[in-house]
Parts: sequence; C-alpha cells; structure tokens
Amino acid sequence: MKRRNIVSLATAASTLTFNTSSANHLGTTTNTQMAAFTSVPARTSKYFAKSAIHKQYFVKSSAATGRQRRSDTIIPTAVNLKSTPGKDEPIDAHDTHPNKRDCDTTTTVTTPSDDTIKEKLTQSFDAQYDASIQIHTLVLGTHPSITSLAKSQYFGFPTNAFWWIVGDCLGFRRDSGLGKSGKPYAFSSYLLYGPEMVLPYEQQVDVFTAHGFALWDLLGSCSRKGSLDVDIKEETPNAIREFCRAHPTIRRIVMANGAKQCTFFNRYFGDWWLSGELKPGEDHQLSQRAFQKWGKKLSFEDASIEVFCMPGVSPAAASISYEMKREAFREFCFDPGLLDYNRLNGCDEDIMKR
Repeated sequence: MKRRNIVSLATAASTLTFNTSSANHLGTTTNTQMAAFTSVPARTSKYFAKSAIHKQYFVKSSAATGRQRRSDTIIPTAVNLKSTPGKDEPIDAHDTHPNKRDCDTTTTVTTPSDDTIKEKLTQSFDAQYDASIQIHTLVLGTHPSITSLAKSQYFGFPTNAFWWIVGDCLGFRRDSGLGKSGKPYAFSSYLLYGPEMVLPYEQQVDVFTAHGFALWDLLGSCSRKGSLDVDIKEETPNAIREFCRAHPTIRRIVMANGAKQCTFFNRYFGDWWLSGELKPGEDHQLSQRAFQKWGKKLSFEDASIEVFCMPGVSPAAASISYEMKREAFREFCFDPGLLDYNRLNGCDEDIMKR
C-alpha cells in the first residue's frame, strides 16, 4: 500500500461541530439517499462531525496537506484459490450466511468441503494506524479470512459488517450494497449513507486511522481449514501488549469477532491481565462474561485499558442484527473513541459536552 496525505488535524479540530439530536439507534428507519455534507444522520456517532479529514474524500477541489497515515506494507499471503467454487469471489467458511437477514437473499452460498480446503500456515497483516495521531482505541480482528487474504484487506468479505459499521459511524459508505445478482443486501436499508458516499478501501482505512483508531489482528500466524475461529491451530499472537506500551494513550481494546476471539486473548495475555493494567469493558455484559475469570482475582482499580468483546462482525454471527452490532460498536467503541480523539486534539470541553 502506498501512503496518502491526510488533511491537517489542526484544521479538522478547528472545524468540528456536533450533532445534538438523539434517536433510537435500533430503529428501523430506511436509508436516506444523502448528498455529501448534508447534516450528519442521527444514528451516526454524535461525537463525529464532517471535518476537513472527511471532506477531503468527497470535495474534488480540496487539497491534502501534511499528514500521513502509517501504511505498513501488507503482503498478500498465498491463498489456494482452487479451493473456491466456480468463478465467484472466494467464499469463507467463517462468512457463510445462516440467516438471510445479512446476505444477498438471491445468492446461494456454498461452503467448500473439508476435502477442498487445505490447512496452511498464514500470516496476519501489519497494524494500520496514523503515526502522527495519538491512538486511543485499538480494534482487533482474530486473523485474516480466506477472502481477506486474497484481497489483502482487513474484514474483506462483502457482507462482513465491520466496514459498513465504521462508515455509518464516521460518515461514509463501504460499497454499493448490491450483491452479484444486482439486488441489495438485506441490511442495506439500515445504512446511513447513500451510494454517493462510497469510498475506496484504502481511503476508508485513512478516515478510520485519522480519527485515532488503530487496526490489527490478535493472532500473527495460525493454521486452519477455512476461516472459522474455532478451527484455528498452531496460533502465535501478535505483540499486542508491546504495541500498547508504544502507544500509551490507548484507552480501550475492542475485540471485533466475539467470544471465541476473547478466549485467545485470555490464553496469551494472562500476565497482562494479572499486571492490573487491563479491565473488562464496564457496563457491557458480553465483555464482563468474556473476561469474568479475571474478575475473581483482580479489583481493576488501577487499570488503564478497557477490553471489550463485541458481537462478531462476521455474517456467520447472524443471530445478531446489523443494527444491534452497529449500536454496540457505536456505544462502546466509536462514541468514547471520538470523545478521546477530541480531547487529545484539544477540542473545547464545552463543545464536547453538547
């Protein structure tokens, strides 16, 4: 990946405004086709405003100045595309669609059989963050899926909810929302931005990292058939603790793939928990359950980093609707993250409370 300039956050901070409206974030209001730079939809994080950072990607006359996202080279890992059926896009065992709510209902998804998926050792991507921004939130996937490896993209499967949620919270749209049949995905009626707000993948990463979020995988390498977390073997974790030490402004770690991912975190970072630096996400039952074993041993009084277990963004986690996943990320990742971003960048305290 090549580096791209990002508009100065000093300019962005000086232009921040805030949406004060409140709304039911689990409502079923259908998508409104929005022109660029109309008012921020009520369900977008209330602490997000369309600043110069965001405006760069939708106003042709804007000029980028000064700021660069750290774009560590992502080297595609060899993927056996022969294991994918037909000419269709690679199919992930992790990204099957047991509930038609989160998929193109006109498309039949066939999961490759165990005979066609070969176990192989794969490597994770490098961390993505803006080296000029103080990081407040580290979001972790587990390990790249078959589709993500083939595309060299985090959360690369089309109906994986992650980038759709990021777009709804930070003011863009991941893609058209149309399946190969030409019909919209079932969740597309709940998206907050129209097709005119679509950004290419690397610009989506830029907007995400320019607001102080970082993205990495929990496991640096592993072997498995397909893409299910439960099939992971011979795993080796990434240096998550060292990354947080190098970025001491990090206040939360967000596990994007649900409870199974959290078992890996508990397994490999027990010493970190016992150091007292971590605590389960407050006021969040899923996080409290995922990390309850540490609550029996620790008081968390001196903890500086909250660890959250989010509902899985994979469409395989189909028992949880897109709207509910987005609400959880908005409340425990994007709202507090953007508050930290504003604080770290010197925004007026009175404005932040609006």
